Amino acid sequence: MLLPQSQICNDNVSGILQPAPPTIDASDFVREMQALPLPVLRQQQVATKWTTGDYLMGDPQRVEVMVPKEINLHRWRVMDRLDHNKDRRRGNTHAVIVAGAQAIPGYPFRQSAEFLYVCDCLLPGVVLLLMRNRQLELRTILFQPLEKEEMDPALAKLACQRFNVDEVLSMLSLRKTLYQRLQHVTAKLWYTPDNSPVSQAIKDVADELKLPIDCPRHLMQHVRSFKTKRELVAIRRANSIAAQSLQELMAEHDAQHDDRQLGLMFAHKCRERHAHLPLPYEPRLAPGIGNVWLMDASCQYAGYYGGLARYWSVCGRFKPPQKMLYNMLVEMRSKLCFLIRTSNSVVRTPRELHAAYLILLAEQLQELRVLPTNLIRQSDMLKAVARFNCFSTLVRHVGLDYGESSDQLLNYHLMPGNVISMQLSIYIPNDCLQAYPEFRGVLSILNDCIHITDSRELELLTGDCVSKSRDVEELRCSRKRPFPKSMVN
Repeated sequence: MLLPQSQICNDNVSGILQPAPPTIDASDFVREMQALPLPVLRQQQVATKWTTGDYLMGDPQRVEVMVPKEINLHRWRVMDRLDHNKDRRRGNTHAVIVAGAQAIPGYPFRQSAEFLYVCDCLLPGVVLLLMRNRQLELRTILFQPLEKEEMDPALAKLACQRFNVDEVLSMLSLRKTLYQRLQHVTAKLWYTPDNSPVSQAIKDVADELKLPIDCPRHLMQHVRSFKTKRELVAIRRANSIAAQSLQELMAEHDAQHDDRQLGLMFAHKCRERHAHLPLPYEPRLAPGIGNVWLMDASCQYAGYYGGLARYWSVCGRFKPPQKMLYNMLVEMRSKLCFLIRTSNSVVRTPRELHAAYLILLAEQLQELRVLPTNLIRQSDMLKAVARFNCFSTLVRHVGLDYGESSDQLLNYHLMPGNVISMQLSIYIPNDCLQAYPEFRGVLSILNDCIHITDSRELELLTGDCVSKSRDVEELRCSRKRPFPKSMVN
């Protein structure tokens, strides 16, 4: 029996339609769907690294340097150094403008060490203004690159707390803010000029107000060369991580590993010890003549640098020429450390220490008959021995950056509180016919970080990695690693 068409349609519709779900209370729905405030959303962006402390979240023994008290200490030290500069009168308002680094597409962002010293902010393209008036009141303003001049008040308050500044403004208001703050005061303006639009804006304001611009870079580097107690804790940790990681790598190195694999292994070992990536620079590896490897590597912890260079044989034992040259470097390191440690030494600056190193190297090469013994004048000796040295500078100040050493800083005396990288090398070219054939083409390097203590003793920060040739051979042959950290003797 056929059913009417209307009944068929009703049956189909009743089978398709389901009872409506229970309704949600309007207040609950609104609470679930309400947009979060921008500051809360910014706080929930875990992947974004705002400060150096964000890299230390997973470290159970974290050593955070850039706390507000430490940052304020850095700022006051910079302002005191500029105020007491011999070319300046005291009592003026000092305005210091420090620009952060710009992001380069395709490369990991690295904040400028000069900026990071006075503001723990890892955002690209920011600018910090430090102003101290006659009453010694210090004000800090951070300018961020934004599309509009007005900044959200909630975001500005959050940024002030996060970056430890008094105000956060848009970069579009930089010119106007500088003019308003500097037009009615006798100010000294400090800025390191470049070719950026920010530099041009600062120059325009200075020209309009007839203020000279002085470069503070070498003075700030001099201030940064004296490390605080909190900085030294982080530097020790960074160097210990780099030294332990390299020693493990030296023990585990197999002949089948190439330079890329060794570099990745070193980065992984540093990361396991809570160093943060990217590394300050990619590990520099080179296979030497006679089945030996040379590696210059570094890491960073809490923003601070730690690094060293070592030289080892894949087969375990050095050949006699390799061992002889490497022992020369270890012996010269001890002699140079003695010169630094001696208070009445004639060697006081990094330049003088570099000259002393070249003289020691020349004496060693003369014993090998590589250099003639009739070089009496010191200038002739230094010119002749430069061919056998790989580095233009023996000493570099290290801290937030590798190589915080301008030409002017190399002329300052080495003082307690300095942390330096001492990089020694010796290379006998293949075309050096004066050398014995077995020495030709041999390259050896040794690099360590050293802290000059308050009593002028020298602390070997990279002592967790063996450096003497017999210890290196024992490490490679036995594959054991327990060598304690030591002081330079």
